[in-house]
Amino acid sequence: MDEIYPNLSKLFPENLEKICQDLKWYLDSSNEPKNLFELHPKFNNNFKNLFDNINVQSLKNQDSYPYLIDSKDDLNINEDPEYLEDPKTTREGKNNNKKELLKKVQEHGKYFEDINHMCKEKRSQIEKNVINTLLSHENELSEFAIDLNYCDNSLKMIEESLNKQFESLQMSSESIKKLHDESKDMSCALENRKKMVEKLEKFVKEVIITPSMIKSLCNDPINESYVVHVEEFGIKSENITRLYKDKEYPAVEFSKIQVKKLELVLIRRIFDFLSLEISNLAIPKVNIQMVQSTRFMTFRPLYKYLCNFPNHTKDLKKLYTYTMKRTYSHLFENYVNSLEACFEKERCRETSCMLRIRSLAVVQKQNKTISYYDMNSRDSILKDFNSQPILPTGLQPNSLKKELIVKSYFKLLVDTCTTEMSFISSFFFLNDPKPNENREENNNTSKDKLDKNMFKEIFVEVFEIMSCNLKVYLRTSFDLVALTLILSILRFNRRFLLHREITFFESEMYEFESLLYERLNFLMNEIISLVSKTTKSPNISTILLWNPAPFVVNSSHIIYVISRLNDYTRKLNPHVIQLLQNLVDFLEKSSEKLDANKNSIFIINNLVPLVSVIKTITDKTMFSGENFDFGEASKKLEENLQNSLTFYSNFLLTEFISDLINIMDEEEPTIEGVTPKKTLTLATMALEYRNLCMDFIKTYNERVSLIKNIISQSFIHPQTLELVNIHVFNMFYEIYSKFYGITNDIFKDTPTEWFSKMPDPSEFKP
Repeated sequence: MDEIYPNLSKLFPENLEKICQDLKWYLDSSNEPKNLFELHPKFNNNFKNLFDNINVQSLKNQDSYPYLIDSKDDLNINEDPEYLEDPKTTREGKNNNKKELLKKVQEHGKYFEDINHMCKEKRSQIEKNVINTLLSHENELSEFAIDLNYCDNSLKMIEESLNKQFESLQMSSESIKKLHDESKDMSCALENRKKMVEKLEKFVKEVIITPSMIKSLCNDPINESYVVHVEEFGIKSENITRLYKDKEYPAVEFSKIQVKKLELVLIRRIFDFLSLEISNLAIPKVNIQMVQSTRFMTFRPLYKYLCNFPNHTKDLKKLYTYTMKRTYSHLFENYVNSLEACFEKERCRETSCMLRIRSLAVVQKQNKTISYYDMNSRDSILKDFNSQPILPTGLQPNSLKKELIVKSYFKLLVDTCTTEMSFISSFFFLNDPKPNENREENNNTSKDKLDKNMFKEIFVEVFEIMSCNLKVYLRTSFDLVALTLILSILRFNRRFLLHREITFFESEMYEFESLLYERLNFLMNEIISLVSKTTKSPNISTILLWNPAPFVVNSSHIIYVISRLNDYTRKLNPHVIQLLQNLVDFLEKSSEKLDANKNSIFIINNLVPLVSVIKTITDKTMFSGENFDFGEASKKLEENLQNSLTFYSNFLLTEFISDLINIMDEEEPTIEGVTPKKTLTLATMALEYRNLCMDFIKTYNERVSLIKNIISQSFIHPQTLELVNIHVFNMFYEIYSKFYGITNDIFKDTPTEWFSKMPDPSEFKP
C-alpha cells in the first residue's frame, strides 16, 4: 500500500492505536468500537454525545462524508466480480478502484484529523478542569500531605519497633530451640531409664528370689497362696537354668545357690503334703470324686513342680495306686455285699422247672404269670442303662434281682473308671486343656499320656470281686431271664467303655461275657434235651393233661427272653430255632392222636402263649435257618390257632344255642299267593319263634354262665381264657343278632309284651 500510495500515511497525523488509547478512558461502554465504521457518530452513541457536547459543527453534518456514512463496503479491490471476466476490463477496473480507494482514504484521513483535534481539545479541557479542581483544594491537599508525611514517619517508627521486636523474637526462638533440644535429650534419657527399670523389674521378677518368698516357702502353711509362691518360684528356677544359664550375673549366681537350698525344702514339704492328702482318700465316707475335683486340682501346681524330680513323682504314683486300689476294692466289696444281702431267691433252681408252671392261686396272689421264665417287666432295665446305681440303704430283703445288682455294680464301676481316668490324666500327667483346644482332642491326648498299668492296677481287684461273684452265681443259676439280662448289661457296659476309650479291661469284660454265654448255652441244651425227651412219645392221657403244656408256656417265654437279647448278640438264636422245631413237631404229632374237640382245646391252650410271643418278634429272619423258615412256621401256627378257635366256638355254641341256629337254618315257606295253607304255615313259624323266645328269655342267663364255666374249665391260662371268651361271644353275638332281627321282623306289626323282655344283642358283645 505504501508503494502504491506513498502519501497515504501522511493523512494520519497520529496512528489509529494512539487515537484509540486517548478515547478509551471516555469510550468505556458496551458498544466499544471494534472497527473504523463504529467510530462514526451515526453508529456510536458515545461519539454522538461527545460531538453534541463539544458542538463540533463539522462533525454534526452528516452530509460532509456521504461516502463514508453510506458505504459499508470492504476496501478490497480484488473481489469485484465485474472485473474478473476480462483482462482488459480488469486493468481499467483496477485503476478506477484505486482512485475511489484514494478518495475514501482521503475522506477518512480528514475525518480522523477532526477526531484527533477534538480529542486534544477535550483532553486539554479535562486537564484544565483537573488542575482547577486541585488548586481549589490546595489547602486540603496540603493538610493531607502533612498527614501523609506524619503517617509515613509513624510507619517508620513502627517498622523500627517491629524490627527490634523481630530480633527479640528471633533470640527467644533460638532459646526455645535450645530448650527443646535439651528437653528431647532429657526425654531420651528418661525413656532409657524407664526401659532400664523395666528390664531390672523383669530381671528381678524372673530371677531374684526375695527373702519374703524364701520365708513363705519354708514356713507358711500349704494353701492356695502357697501354691502361688511355688508357681512363681518354679518360673524363676526355670529362668535361671534356661534364660540366664551362660550369663555370669552376681544376682543370678546368688539365686542359683538359693534355688538349690529351696528345692530341697520344697521337695520335702510338697511330697509329705501330697502323700498325706492321698492317704486321706482312704478315710471312710469320703467323697473321693469331690476331693479329687476340688482339693487335689487346687494343689496340682505342687505336683507339677515335683515333676522336675521323677523319683518323687514315681513314689507318689505308687502311693496313689496302692491307696486307691485298697480303697476301691473295699468300697465295691462292701457295696456288692450290701446288695447281695437283699438278693431275691431265684424261682428256677433246676432245669426241670421247664416241666412246671405256677398254680392259679400263686398267680392271683403274687400277680405273676404261670411261667417260671416270664419277664414280668424285668427287661425294663434294658431301656434305662444310665439310671443311677441302687443305694444299699433302705432296701428290704428279697427285693433285688441279680440283674439289678449287676447293673448297679457296673454302672458305679463305669462311672468311677471314667472320673478316675479323667483325674489321673489331668493331675498326674498334667493334661492342661488349652482355651482353643477341642475337648475331644484333649481327651485323646490324655488317653495317650495315661499310664495304663497304673489305671488298671487301681481297678484290678474291683473286677476280681465281680468276677468271683459271677462265677459263683453262674455255677448255681438256672434263671435264663437273669442270665440273658446280665449278658445284655455286660455287653452294653463293654460298648460304653469302648466309646469312652477305656480299653484297659476289655479282656475282663470279654471273660464275663464268655462265662455267661457258656452257661446260657449249657442251659439251652439242657432245656432242648428235656423237651425232646418229654415230647418223644406221650400217651393220650398225658397229652390231655397238657392244657397248656408247661414246657410250651415256658418255652414261649424263653423265646421272648432271647429275642430281647438280639440287640447285643445272636449266638443263642440256633437254640431258639431248634426249640421251635421241637414244639411244632410235638403239636403236630399230638393233634393226630386226639379227636376234633379235644384237639381244638389242646391246640388253643398250647398255641396262644406261643403265638403271642411270635407276634412280638418283628424281624422274623433272625430265627430262620437252612431247614427252618420262622416266618412260614409262625404264619402256619397263627392259622392253626384261628381254625381251632373257630371250630371250638362252633362246637360250644351248637350245644347251647342249637335251637336258635336250627330255626334260622329252616327255609321260609315258598307258597305263592295268600292261601289258607300259607297263612297256617306262617302262623306256625311265628308260634315257634314265640315259644323259642319265651324259652330263651328264661334260660339265656343260665346258658351264658354254663358257656363261661366250660371255657374256664378248659382254659386256665388267663391270656388264653380271655382270647377264647372274646372269640366265642363274638360268634354268640352274631348268631343272636341275626335271630333278634328275624324275630323283630315277624312281630313288628303285632304288639307283644314278651318281646320287650328279650335281651339286647349288645349284652352278649365282648
